[in-house]
Amino acid sequence: MSRPLRIEYPGAWYHVMNRGAGHKMIFYQDAHRFLFLELLRDIVEMFKVEIHAYCLMGNHYHLLVKTPNGNLGRAMRHLNGVYTQRHNRSIGTDGPLFRGRYKAILIDADAYLLNISRYIHCNPVEAGLVKKAEHYAWSSYRAFIGQDISPQWLTRTNTLNMIGQRNREKRYQIFVEADIDSETAEFYHKKKLAPIFGHELFVRRVREGIKPHSEQPDSRACLQDITTKDILRATAQVFEADEALILTTLRGRGRQNVARAAALYVARRMAGKSLNEIAAEFGMHHYGSVSGAISRFANSMNGNAELSRKVAQAIKIINKQT
Repeated sequence: MSRPLRIEYPGAWYHVMNRGAGHKMIFYQDAHRFLFLELLRDIVEMFKVEIHAYCLMGNHYHLLVKTPNGNLGRAMRHLNGVYTQRHNRSIGTDGPLFRGRYKAILIDADAYLLNISRYIHCNPVEAGLVKKAEHYAWSSYRAFIGQDISPQWLTRTNTLNMIGQRNREKRYQIFVEADIDSETAEFYHKKKLAPIFGHELFVRRVREGIKPHSEQPDSRACLQDITTKDILRATAQVFEADEALILTTLRGRGRQNVARAAALYVARRMAGKSLNEIAAEFGMHHYGSVSGAISRFANSMNGNAELSRKVAQAIKIINKQT
């Protein structure tokens, strides 16, 4: 049986979830949860998706995602694939971690955004892990009600704006503590979840191929707007290097080309280019070399404030150019 097609278009909202193969754990320790959150930050930077809520359970996760560029599949392949590789490496195992492709329910956000956000944040309560959602550390709920600092990659504005303009965090907390509404509970308690959650008109328009939203992605967020030339120009300026040198691989043990490594990192993070695309554009023979160089550069940024500052400056220049 063929797998169902994903419904993707600019501005679409999804409730995304995935479970461990055979119901096995996908988060054995806090280090795994921190890794997953880092990868959420990465897909926000690389693919310009928006994370509007998350909840990490023991053997599954929930995400509320908006895709300004209609590219959910690319973002989720990166998230699940990279997490599986690093998770398996950390515990000395191999093979598939998840039971299969992620499940993505297309959401009628105008009508159900608040309900889905509440459903995700109430998951630990429904599972009997905590008595109140605010007692669970591994969801975005505490950030929504102001008890934790919200990470920069988490978007709260759309959800809180639907609550009102005054005392939004407190009013959202009251809304969540009022418990899951019957319509949402009925939808998710079915054995086989429908691919769309929305009003009848929304569902019909989607099935007829009419995009429910006329919203177009912000030109500043379009991945195709960022070119290799933009990246070379910015990294050359910040690292005071020649653009031709950035495209050159230095030979010999211990020789490093920091500007080149930074350009590879930015190409992957900002432009959302595949490893093969980066390899071709930077004259590298194999995508594995690209992956290794980016990973080493990312590690070198940890604890190196000056290097992180330069990368941030290059990204700022690119954003102004595009």
